[in-house]
Amino acid sequence: MEELKNRGGLVEVLNSYDESYVNLAYTLLQDRGFFVRVENALTNAIPGMSVGVSLMVREEDAAEAIKALVEADILPSQEESLEEITQRDSKKRWRKLMLLLLALIAALALMAIWIFVVQKQG
Repeated sequence: MEELKNRGGLVEVLNSYDESYVNLAYTLLQDRGFFVRVENALTNAIPGMSVGVSLMVREEDAAEAIKALVEADILPSQEESLEEITQRDSKKRWRKLMLLLLALIAALALMAIWIFVVQKQG
């Protein structure tokens, strides 16, 4: 939990630009009995935190709160290492790039055939 931002006994468990996403997490944690505080750039700028809406809980409840958010699929599970996630994303990008390249080659081939047919007729 060392990487969590700490401010006066509260730690950030979620930061998002999507306020409705944070409100969903807020409601879930409130219903489960956690002390929850929502902060944004307009209420309290916290040094070192990214801009957006932050969901804060008590430091001693942070692990349980994160577990509850993961179980509710609000936060992604961290069972995979960062390296595995990065490799998976890289493979996805590589596949998309190859498909784009294949589509470009097919379009150029069709254009070449069309030009060849037009020149034969003229």
